[in-house]
Amino acid sequence: MDVPVWLQWIEYIASIIRDVIFILFLVILIVIALLLYSKVKKLMATVDRTTKKVGETVATLQKTIAATAAAGAGTAFTAGKFAAFMRGFSMGRRKKKDRDEN
Repeated sequence: MDVPVWLQWIEYIASIIRDVIFILFLVILIVIALLLYSKVKKLMATVDRTTKKVGETVATLQKTIAATAAAGAGTAFTAGKFAAFMRGFSMGRRKKKDRDEN
């Protein structure tokens, strides 16, 4: 049984339309992928800049806090030594009182 020519033409035109729609769909997907890539690239550049700024800020704070802590540690050490020195005077008086009582 032969297929009529007009039906073959309809089948041929339908296959061309299907192929064109498929190609357009692929082109749209590629354009969307390129736009997403562009947006993600900009986002990553922003994240990179932010990370560098945070790193610089942390380094600055670290230097400041370390210098302050070092100064505070020196002050605390000196205060401790002074307290021990003063306690030594009071201990000497107690020992002297103990010797006088005996």
